[in-house]
Amino acid sequence: MLAIIVVSTCSDVVLRYFANRPTEWVSDSVGFFLCAAIFLAIPELARRQGHVAITILSEYLSVGANRVLNAGIAIAASAACLVAAWITGMETLRQFANGIYTVGTFTVPKWWISAFIVAGFALTGLQFLRQAFAGPAAPVPTSGDIR
Repeated sequence: MLAIIVVSTCSDVVLRYFANRPTEWVSDSVGFFLCAAIFLAIPELARRQGHVAITILSEYLSVGANRVLNAGIAIAASAACLVAAWITGMETLRQFANGIYTVGTFTVPKWWISAFIVAGFALTGLQFLRQAFAGPAAPVPTSGDIR
């Protein structure tokens, strides 16, 4: 998605300033792709446990109490994400049923964009639920962690 954003933005700049032929669709589509990229990345971020965490309390707890705390936090995060998925899902169905389109020069059915939000929240909620019941797991290494 990010590659599409970069290529389309660069082509728009070239067409606008060198050919005097600006595109009408780039600014709208960049927003659509950015929304999709963010909401498709959030479940992976949750899987890697790459979210921001304030660990001052867990540093003072025993291993058992820390597991309970982490499970409780994961359940609360899962509930919040699944509720958000439900709310956005109901709105997406309403957009589909009413044939609502985006506002701009390049319009598409709004549910096309909203579907990524629903999927992102739902998959993230399931990821947190998995973490709550799977027990402690080591964070997934990133490219900076490989030695």
